Amino acid sequence: MDGKIPYKSAVVISTLFLLLTQTYAASPGTTIFPFLKISPSARDSAMGEISSLSASGSPESNPAVLPWQEQNEISLNYMAYFQDTNYSYLNYLGHMKDSMAYNVSLGYLGVGGLTRTVADSSTQGFSETGSFNFSDMLANLGFGQKVSEYFSYGVSAKYVQESIDSNANSGYMLSLGGYFSNLPNSWRIGFGVFNLGPQVKGYNLPSGVYGGVAKQLTPAILAEAEVVGYLDTVTEAKVGFEFVPAKAIILRAGYNYPLSDNDLGNFPVNITAGLGLNLGNFSLDYAWVPYGDLGQTHRLSLTKKFGARHIIENPNEEITPVINRNEKELIAVFDLTCDNLPAALTKMTSNILRLELANTNTYTVLDQTVVEQAVSNHKDQLSGLEEQAADVKVGKFLNAKYIVTGSMKDINGTYYISVNQIDVESGKVARTTSEKAESAKDIRHAAAEIAWKLSE
Repeated sequence: MDGKIPYKSAVVISTLFLLLTQTYAASPGTTIFPFLKISPSARDSAMGEISSLSASGSPESNPAVLPWQEQNEISLNYMAYFQDTNYSYLNYLGHMKDSMAYNVSLGYLGVGGLTRTVADSSTQGFSETGSFNFSDMLANLGFGQKVSEYFSYGVSAKYVQESIDSNANSGYMLSLGGYFSNLPNSWRIGFGVFNLGPQVKGYNLPSGVYGGVAKQLTPAILAEAEVVGYLDTVTEAKVGFEFVPAKAIILRAGYNYPLSDNDLGNFPVNITAGLGLNLGNFSLDYAWVPYGDLGQTHRLSLTKKFGARHIIENPNEEITPVINRNEKELIAVFDLTCDNLPAALTKMTSNILRLELANTNTYTVLDQTVVEQAVSNHKDQLSGLEEQAADVKVGKFLNAKYIVTGSMKDINGTYYISVNQIDVESGKVARTTSEKAESAKDIRHAAAEIAWKLSE
């Protein structure tokens, strides 16, 4: 993919603009299927219920973000809502290839045992005659495609049914989204329109528009902001923050500010908060979302990632050995050796491996200049030692837990990368792994796979 937004992207953006105009040209009024405004995703809910930058787990999430996800995933979301009302939402995300992905989701919101009352002039004007049930059901199919290194578009179609006692209404609707990633300075932008379609028995659909931005402030802190407006309710401005104090723990908080009175009562109706736990390929997320006088809601999401990792290239990302420092175990990556390759290529591959190891958030990867300085400062003590013993000695000077050494070879145009992870204290090889790259373009993918294996 080239770095420019192609003609196809411009058409998508223009279409979205026209649909935005049409949406807000409609007359405000009561809408049907209001449950579609609920975000069952605990992660999104905890961050102010922002949806334009979310890939899955919520019916209003932006389908344009789907192809940027690194792995397939399945998630189960559960929300305890008001008056014994529960909302369950199952979502599957799959990749068709690196540039395309899809999701399939099913949602069910229901409450039973509601008291039926009818007009009765012989009593106080009404009488109770048993009970009835209420339910909403949702089926969603989404698709997203990257059309450049920076931009993707997405579309999703929904079928919704609402049942009250013996009466049922159903409708179809379409949502469109756009997403910019890999922008300079770690910015991301998402936007779209949702729930476009014909009226159902004279009622409008809960259509609306959203636009959001996100920025990775530090390796541990993500900030997001969004403005969303529905056809029948007030426009809302939202902000959310995600903080990762440790590999397995994620703290989240958000604020949802209605630009006019929403009649839900006083503080803390606008505050959201939550916690995430990363357990390898499993993650568990919790969100607390209060609704003022209506009460509080609690949301849980369980996600399982699986399958091959799809590496997202970032053309603005400089390959550099300067890696983030924190309290994790130190690891030093020595430059790969080679017999028949240019030194510049193996140097670049070594730097990519350091960067990908840092991206796993498992280790603190030592700056290569620090490693080289340690070698220079202890030349006398390293003299006469075998190569591996000398590398282990350097690791001890740096107080590193592990060192990584390896080689890179070119066999008939295919690059083979093999590495050893060595425990500095014992001097023994703790892990060995290798990958191959069919061409120079595949080196980053191979390095990322090696880093992922070393971090497990």
